[in-house]
Amino acid sequence: MAADVTIVSNTTRFGRLRRSIRDLKLTAPVVFSFAMLLLIVVLALFAPLFTRYEPNQIELRDRLTPPLTVDASGDFRLMGTDGLGRDVWTRVLYGARLSLLIGLSTVMIGGTLGLVLGLLAGYNGGIWEDIIMRGADIQIALPSMVLYIAILSVLGGGLLQVILILGFTGWVNYARVARAQVLAMRNQEFVLAARSLGASRSRVLVKHITPNMLAPIIVIASFDVAKNIVVAAALSFIGVGIPPDVPTWGGMLSEARDVLRLAWWPATLPGVALMLLVLSVNLIGDWVRDLLDPRLD
Repeated sequence: MAADVTIVSNTTRFGRLRRSIRDLKLTAPVVFSFAMLLLIVVLALFAPLFTRYEPNQIELRDRLTPPLTVDASGDFRLMGTDGLGRDVWTRVLYGARLSLLIGLSTVMIGGTLGLVLGLLAGYNGGIWEDIIMRGADIQIALPSMVLYIAILSVLGGGLLQVILILGFTGWVNYARVARAQVLAMRNQEFVLAARSLGASRSRVLVKHITPNMLAPIIVIASFDVAKNIVVAAALSFIGVGIPPDVPTWGGMLSEARDVLRLAWWPATLPGVALMLLVLSVNLIGDWVRDLLDPRLD
């Protein structure tokens, strides 16, 4: 009898595990995306452990060494070298660091700012709502890339400048969604009950409304990470973003144009890395949206 109970118990647990995995909607593309993103994060964080070169180390006698070959010094080059003899693998690793830093930090800045402004506009209304929403309308009317280039042309390029510009101009979608969520929830019973019990305005917003509106904010953030990575690469490509002495994927693509007819790898391999990272983040964003939105079941 005890053995039968054990078998039934194990079967029940296995069934619950299968249902839990099925509820997560972990398809093959999603699993691939998580694996690829994890690999890129590990390689970026521990870049010095995976290469013996510095990202700006120039070896002119080893310039344009093809991938998977040995250079003039007898060293194996996994991704070859660029037009100045710099190791492409090393520069891709350090470029991944900056891409992840830019993607995450800009979303944290823009998401926090937009969430606060959206809560303020939706809950207080009045003149605050008019000012915030008209400001959002004005920014939406301006071409984003033109705005970034104009600001960077005045302030100058740099990692900090790129992060701040992408962060402080990325608040609009968060604010609009947060405002809509607050308008839908501020007169619901759980909010009215909190008010009747004497909860302050800030407590109602922080403890009761904000936790119930995080799902769409998380979805927007997941897509904005990929978008900001691409925008940062585009700014570096046209020479108004991060300075050339800092290894970025966009900068590598820009520099590789001069040797594209002689060597394909200085441009192709950073482009593939950028594509894989953005694709992985976007697929994870789709998965998060499907997971958090019950209407898509």
